[in-house]
Amino acid sequence: MESENYRALSTRKIVDYLIGESDAKSVMPYQSGSEIQGIALKFGVFLTEEDKKLSRWMQFQKLLEGMHAQNRTPDLLNYMLGEKSLHDSIDTVISNLKSNWNDTVFPKVDYNDDPIKMRMDAWHAIVYTALDQINLELADAHLRIEWVGESAFVILKGDEVPKVVINNTRMTQGKIDELVQKGFTDISLGNYDAAITIARTMVEQTFLQILNDRNQPAKENGNIKQYQRKTNEVLNMINRTDLDPRVVTLVDHLGGVVNAIKEFRDNNSTAHATLTNVPVGQGEAKLAIDSAMTLASYYLDIDARTKK
Repeated sequence: MESENYRALSTRKIVDYLIGESDAKSVMPYQSGSEIQGIALKFGVFLTEEDKKLSRWMQFQKLLEGMHAQNRTPDLLNYMLGEKSLHDSIDTVISNLKSNWNDTVFPKVDYNDDPIKMRMDAWHAIVYTALDQINLELADAHLRIEWVGESAFVILKGDEVPKVVINNTRMTQGKIDELVQKGFTDISLGNYDAAITIARTMVEQTFLQILNDRNQPAKENGNIKQYQRKTNEVLNMINRTDLDPRVVTLVDHLGGVVNAIKEFRDNNSTAHATLTNVPVGQGEAKLAIDSAMTLASYYLDIDARTKK
């Protein structure tokens, strides 16, 4: 059952933003009444004839109520903030690159010779702009919405840490490369928290996959150090005779890197700065992504060697 926190999305200002109300200065496309009804139909939410006579924002509230009843509000967010749904907004961002930039609503992205990457950057920038605006409205309730993994949105309370999501996709070197690219895109847009989440995703999911493949599942409590310790045991990392002793020592010390990544995400990125707690910056986010990439790639390589 999804959290009751999702009900907070039904406030008038958030709804106006999600349906592209012009007064809301939204990056979201305008949704007419018939388009809202079409979305409801797509997700199996029944709107009565009386519901269809309501204003657009009230129709969308009904849609949110229906999605919450189905425990599928994240699916609606994923659809509305997806690249396909934001096609026109992405075009607007890219077209702004070719003119004098005076847009106060849409974000700015750097020009790139690769049109695919430029569209990806524009999409990410639009999503984070939307989340920033929504989070301004959620702040009084001590809630926030985050984009985690590839296509998942979660609403969290206070300093709660999101569960990483990769849509049940197996971790491969190709998947690691994809996550690294997304992580550095997030960093270029200043979304360091999102990059830390991706770093954690790479490491956590690699360990869990190796353990599950060997019928040694770990309790999914978010304890990355515990996952690594169990993975080391399963792969016999410490006692292997085919590894250079210096590599064994390195693997032992890698636990410190893993734990640091966990501390980045759990203690720094969602908390307010204090004398002992400095917010994550660009350098820390890059370190987390690079370290996670190295760790995940190395463990996948050892895993493959062990299977031969």
